[in-house]
Amino acid sequence: MQHLTDEELAAKVQTGDIAAFEKIVEKYEKPLLSYARYLSGNRECAEDAVQEAFLNAFRNIQSFDTGKKFSSSEYRWHLPSPRQKST
Repeated sequence: MQHLTDEELAAKVQTGDIAAFEKIVEKYEKPLLSYARYLSGNRECAEDAVQEAFLNAFRNIQSFDTGKKFSSSEYRWHLPSPRQKST
């Protein structure tokens, strides 16, 4: 499974292959965390936002058209707005 494209991994996830989703998470977790942390300035908020984005991706993977590019605007990562927690 090491050399599969994102689209091939998504197709495997659609058939119930959890390991394929883990590969997607491994690939995108660091960039999403960096981006969310940049937006929020807070590590915990960023981690929460990225976790929610992955949950949303997993829940909605059946709607992904495997004939389209995974990173296209048709299937964007819906990263919730990471907000800094007030103290």
